[in-house]
Amino acid sequence: MAAGRHLPGLLMLLLVYLVMSAVFSTAYRSSEERYSVCNTRCCKVEPNCSAALHVACRCHFAKRVVLRDGDFPPSVETIYFYGVRNLTITANALLNLPSLTRVELRQIDWMKVLSNGLALNSNSSLAFLAIDSVRRMELKADAFSGHWDTEAKLRIGYVSSLALSQNTFSFQSSPHIPSLVIEHATLRDIEPMAFNASLEFLTLKRVEIKMCRRNGFGGSIQALSMDRVDLNELREGCINGSGSLRRLSVSNSRLGVIRHRGICGSIPTVTIRNCSVSRLQPNGLQLRTAKLDICSSTFTSIMTRGLNVLANKVYLRKMVVDTLQGHALKALQATEKEDDSPSIRIFNLTVMHTYNGSLAFDPETNVRVVHLSVDVWKPPVCPLERWVRQLTDASEKAPLGPTQKQMQAQLHRHWLCKEPSSTTPAAAGGKNGEAGARSTLRKRYMLRPD
Repeated sequence: MAAGRHLPGLLMLLLVYLVMSAVFSTAYRSSEERYSVCNTRCCKVEPNCSAALHVACRCHFAKRVVLRDGDFPPSVETIYFYGVRNLTITANALLNLPSLTRVELRQIDWMKVLSNGLALNSNSSLAFLAIDSVRRMELKADAFSGHWDTEAKLRIGYVSSLALSQNTFSFQSSPHIPSLVIEHATLRDIEPMAFNASLEFLTLKRVEIKMCRRNGFGGSIQALSMDRVDLNELREGCINGSGSLRRLSVSNSRLGVIRHRGICGSIPTVTIRNCSVSRLQPNGLQLRTAKLDICSSTFTSIMTRGLNVLANKVYLRKMVVDTLQGHALKALQATEKEDDSPSIRIFNLTVMHTYNGSLAFDPETNVRVVHLSVDVWKPPVCPLERWVRQLTDASEKAPLGPTQKQMQAQLHRHWLCKEPSSTTPAAAGGKNGEAGARSTLRKRYMLRPD
């Protein structure tokens, strides 16, 4: 009977114990249940899920991972994923992580970032984001969006196939502006406004691009740099300086066809160095700039008005042109200057095939030409003055200008026009665009200063 009297009390104590255990267990598990990354076997969360600072996931290509809004504790500071077979980042995956400073995603077989997948809030602390060693990556419209109010460094590298959409980079930035580097990557096409974002620097290194469409490099890019880039086709408005672009630098690169207004607008400084260009179409470079500097570069063909540039200074140095069509350089113009110093300076220009007017310049522009090498038409046009007039498109009656006189003096060589010749311009070379003007001897002039 005594034992029976104590039974209800024991049952009550047991019930209280079970209830309390359930409460504490629920509290202990709630953070892990709330944040899915804490339950991902290949991920390590330190120091613990409720106070997470670092998330490191090494999945050995055996995991399909989808990152969503709310998957990470808001206290997390660094996120690292390595060796993921299939990674998808959905909308706002990083939006509500104010303490996040660093993200690294490496060794991924297939990766997709959906719209707003990498959107940030204005209170974000993100300083570095790197995506490396991806076999195939697809970035949807507005993949990088929101408000990036930091001087963050973005890096995308070693991507075998990178697909961009319109407005892939569409975030706003103020007052601090991020920078983006894309290197060792193969891009299909650069769609219109793919880089429609505020970027202090956009740098492309060792990148292959099939085609760049209108406003491919539009948006609010302040400085665009290309190094060892293979860009097959620049369509109209590919590089457009109508926005905030202050500097364009292209070095050690191959540019295929630069179509009408492929590079256009107002860009204060334009530098092309150690590059090869297949064909510069009419108005291919249609620029307003303070300084255009083309150095140590080769052009297969520069078509009529290929260089349509209004500049304070133009430098053409160590250039080799296979075919320089008539009036190819005549649209090079200089802004008004107070002094008489040359606005266009040409040093070491080699031209293999010329036409009537190939070396014609705007008559109002002061040009200095030093070390000009030109293949000679066959048969040679004599006397020399006649050939100078044809090359510079000068009238038979008008007196030669200063640049033309300089050319005439430099063209004099003992083996050319030894005897008076009655060769007519029509026989020596055709009009602009006719194949006859391109026929050359193997000898070549060296035009040197007086």
